[in-house]
Amino acid sequence: MHSKGIAVYAWIMAAYGQANPVSIATSGERTQAVNVAVNFVKTYGFDGVMDDLYEGMARGCTDSNYVSFANALGTAMHNAGKKASCALFGQYATNYPLLYGGITTMDYIQPMFYSNIAANPSAVADVLINLLLPKSSCPILAGFFESSTYSLATQLNAIGHPTNSKFAGVSPYSLVTMKTNDWTALTAWSK
Repeated sequence: MHSKGIAVYAWIMAAYGQANPVSIATSGERTQAVNVAVNFVKTYGFDGVMDDLYEGMARGCTDSNYVSFANALGTAMHNAGKKASCALFGQYATNYPLLYGGITTMDYIQPMFYSNIAANPSAVADVLINLLLPKSSCPILAGFFESSTYSLATQLNAIGHPTNSKFAGVSPYSLVTMKTNDWTALTAWSK
């Protein structure tokens, strides 16, 4: 992928349905997890990391423990000349000001909007524009999923083009299964 000018990022998450082997409950465990991630990225030539331990429910993952971990990970990746982003729940987080305001070292924070909120695109727009963007200390790259009922096009039309300087764009996770009209909608939205 690098030969084609495409950045490649490692994804940190437990396998779905598996107990997460990573613990971030203590300062020592957070340091160990950060060191493992940095060494992995450097060893295998990744451009950075996309951390999904908050959603993947790392053991000991309280909001404050995750903020400490995410900031340490972001700092370590930048010190290694790499990029870092993290995925957070867009609608289930328990402490938005702490999570979105406390994480300060990530290149992007990616709130994930799943089908239960995607079923109401105006709710996505409200959460993103009125709750997450004003609280975030890092740029936001919003993650959306295609559903059989609500296409990506519907969701993109609902959020429009937020003018908040923290809004970095969207990351549609259903690109593999998108229909042609959704690709067209994404292309039109991005212009």
